[in-house]
Amino acid sequence: MLQFDKSRERVFLLMSSVMLREQPAYCPDSNAASFEDAYASFTYATEEAAQAEIKDIIETRRAEYEPDENDEAAEDDAAEDLDDSEEFTRRGIILDDGSIQFTDHPEIEDDIMSVETIFGAYGVEIPDFSAKPSI
Repeated sequence: MLQFDKSRERVFLLMSSVMLREQPAYCPDSNAASFEDAYASFTYATEEAAQAEIKDIIETRRAEYEPDENDEAAEDDAAEDLDDSEEFTRRGIILDDGSIQFTDHPEIEDDIMSVETIFGAYGVEIPDFSAKPSI
């Protein structure tokens, strides 16, 4: 059974992609001072905050979509696609090496997203936080 400090648990906004089963919904910040700071764009304290972000993403997509006026079938299909958000949330903790250990399905052993997957999904180099001066 997975043992962890509940105070470290966060909600991560992820998305599925063609290349990867799941990846962060937003690019990590390679100029941050720590992994926690680097992941701030897709990390939330509560499920409600993460779900509000998903709702905003869907509404933004709808506002940006301009259907072809002459193609009713395409318009209906597009409206359905907008409702099927690829974004989803997972609960987990950030490990010392920058990996995310997911905690929402404790029955799954080694349910970890590696730091290579997190940064690699956006083609960003993994920062060396040990080389950055502490403030």
